[in-house]
Amino acid sequence: MFKTRHYVPILKWKRGEQGALAELDTELKNKLTPLVEIQPIPIDFRTEEYARTIDQHLEDVIERLKISWDITRPIFLDLYWIEPDERMKNDEHPLSFLADDSRRNDIKIIPVTGLDRDSDYQSEVKNINKQDKNGICLRIDSDYIGNPNIEKQLTSIMQLLENNPEGTDLILDLGYVTSDQEKILTNLLIIAINSFPHVNDWRTFTLTATAFPQDLSRIPPKSITPIRRSGWFIWNNLINSEIKRKPAFGDYAIAHPELVEIDPRIMTMSANIRYTIESEWLILKGHSVKKEPGFKQFHDLSNLLINRSEYSGRDFSFGDLYIGKCAQREVGSGNATTWRKVGTNHHLAFVIDQITNLAISDET
Repeated sequence: MFKTRHYVPILKWKRGEQGALAELDTELKNKLTPLVEIQPIPIDFRTEEYARTIDQHLEDVIERLKISWDITRPIFLDLYWIEPDERMKNDEHPLSFLADDSRRNDIKIIPVTGLDRDSDYQSEVKNINKQDKNGICLRIDSDYIGNPNIEKQLTSIMQLLENNPEGTDLILDLGYVTSDQEKILTNLLIIAINSFPHVNDWRTFTLTATAFPQDLSRIPPKSITPIRRSGWFIWNNLINSEIKRKPAFGDYAIAHPELVEIDPRIMTMSANIRYTIESEWLILKGHSVKKEPGFKQFHDLSNLLINRSEYSGRDFSFGDLYIGKCAQREVGSGNATTWRKVGTNHHLAFVIDQITNLAISDET
């Protein structure tokens, strides 16, 4: 499917991320393959029970994929956050339901699995691949990297799925990383990749990681704070090292890998713009939107951003155009979903531009 110069963003499939992907130009969509994580069923914090059924939760997932993506391109689909015992009203497995719906809508999904998924999930992944023949994505977290039993585990999972490396997209997912881990993780990964079973046989090979924090509570209000993109640095170190296969790059855009369930009744959101630059994210933070002027703070935050040298300009992406217009009060101030869409869209376009223009020796 793709080689080193490709981008695999892992997206929390909320409205903001859906809109960000939909606004990408076709030329940019050709240079990335998203991994979409279906969110868990939301909780009604008043009753501490699910706010809706699994049928209601999944009913428009494929429809929204079709709007945001493209029927000619495959997309990775992961149900990691859905509880293993969840079943549709007719007792169908949720993954099977989404696969059936994707066929009706001509969406090419590649099911994502891991070494520790339950037997029913693995069975569905196997059956979907047998029917669609789009392959399988195997997502391995950092606990398995360098594990002496990894070859045995990979052989076992391939036998279970009745598949082989040539039909499998392999993702090494480091999850959350920090700047002080960059050197040690790079060294460990060089060793791990050079000894990884069948490393040159996997259909595609990707490394994903991010240093984006779980929340912005430690960032002071009314500030502009940089956060180092450590995942980007680790990947750069790898592709400039002597390894048997250079991975493609992936991250979590402008989100943390873990999910946090926050009671909306007590949640206090601060106005913030998450803006990706060469080696960092710039976090432009205001104060709580419950205080005056509320979401209108985004006009002033946008104005601060467009007057910085790091601003990419209105023509760079949909997100940048919106920032420029918001600064000049040509559009409304938006809401939390708007700014997740804006920040994610800019991030996707920016990373694709970085990868496209990066010198990569011996690209594989």
